[in-house]
Amino acid sequence: MTSLAPRGTVAVRVAAAALMALSALIVLLPGVASAQEPAEKTAGTAIATRACPAAPSAAEARPKSKGKKRTLSSAPVPGTACIEAQFSPLDIQEFFQTFVREQSWKIGDERSADDGWTFYRFFEKDDLLRFVKIETQMMRVTWTEGRAFVQIGTLELNDGFTRVQVSTRFRGYGQNADRFAPPKAWWTLDSNGVLEGSLIAALQAHFKSMQ
Repeated sequence: MTSLAPRGTVAVRVAAAALMALSALIVLLPGVASAQEPAEKTAGTAIATRACPAAPSAAEARPKSKGKKRTLSSAPVPGTACIEAQFSPLDIQEFFQTFVREQSWKIGDERSADDGWTFYRFFEKDDLLRFVKIETQMMRVTWTEGRAFVQIGTLELNDGFTRVQVSTRFRGYGQNADRFAPPKAWWTLDSNGVLEGSLIAALQAHFKSMQ
């Protein structure tokens, strides 16, 4: 006849087995936690901005009504800079309005809309020349001041990004020393890309700091 183990011995064996299983689980937990870390880090470092495509699809924009769909070209245009950000149009416009005011720029004639913000920035002579190209025929002009019409357009896309386009139009005022040239009070000047680029760079830095 097979002898039976005392009840106390069985209880001890069960407790020992449970303790071994618990110890093994504790050993495995750090490995499980470390295996999850890369995913968390990847999610925290997700790219918040991206370059605009050279040729955007006609189906990118999210239609807000059944009427004519608004488009925002991302093709390179003189005096224009473009980027796409993974934030709402409202967040982007609020950033730009706060940023511009913090720079203590002399601005005026602001206009806000659902799809953008426009304003004029006024320059003294030296500031004007930092942002424009001076053509050969304008070399004899003595510049006194200038202004830029700045347009910041936003277009919400279907994948959670918003296309941001910053464009400028410059006008310079001065006197032409060339007495044979037609008299003019102001000239249209081409942007050198510095003003638009600085606004886009500020937007990128702001959203990068939030990651």
